[in-house]
Amino acid sequence: MGPTVLPVSYSYVTGVTWCGKVPRRWDYGITCRSVPVTGPTQEPLDVEYVKNSVLRVVNGDEDNEFIGRAITAARQQFERETGRPAMAQTAQLMLSAFPQGLIELPLWPLLSVDSFEYLDINGDTQSLSGSPQQFILRPSGKYSGGRVLPLRGESWPSTDTQEDAVTITYTAGYESTDDMPEIEKAGMCLVIEEMYKNRGLSMSASRVKSVLDTSRYWRRTF
Repeated sequence: MGPTVLPVSYSYVTGVTWCGKVPRRWDYGITCRSVPVTGPTQEPLDVEYVKNSVLRVVNGDEDNEFIGRAITAARQQFERETGRPAMAQTAQLMLSAFPQGLIELPLWPLLSVDSFEYLDINGDTQSLSGSPQQFILRPSGKYSGGRVLPLRGESWPSTDTQEDAVTITYTAGYESTDDMPEIEKAGMCLVIEEMYKNRGLSMSASRVKSVLDTSRYWRRTF
């Protein structure tokens, strides 16, 4: 008989919950959730670039505030539709226990693991970070998150029985706008253009369909 599969719940930085997905091999019998710690310190697109090169605004700086908000909204839509961060931000992955082997970090591209703590069988906090660190870190791939593994020849320690028995704090996303692929920035520009042209709900049915199609852009791209 195979292992018991318990519900797995991931909450992404923008509030998307991944429930009902078939657990991967590493997380059988473990509940997981990824929660935000800090948001991005910059947006993937610059107001002046969007204003002059995308929207071709001719009324000076009057629309700067609206354009800035539209850039943020487009970035949030990108994150919601793709299930990953745009610019660098920090999150925590909390697990109810250690798995048998590797741990996959759900958000990518992975920039760093900032801390790695767990509650031992007595409920005391222990750290696997430090020098030398007591784990192996595999970088994220083009379409997958990073992986954390125990040291060669060793296994993960035993933990207390709690939902947050293991907490990994990590940073994921693009470090600069130059690192983000142009196709992703182009998709955000499509969303911003739609918001700029149609600022209210009093639009025709065809325009509503156009707005919905921008969200499908991400599904086609990824």
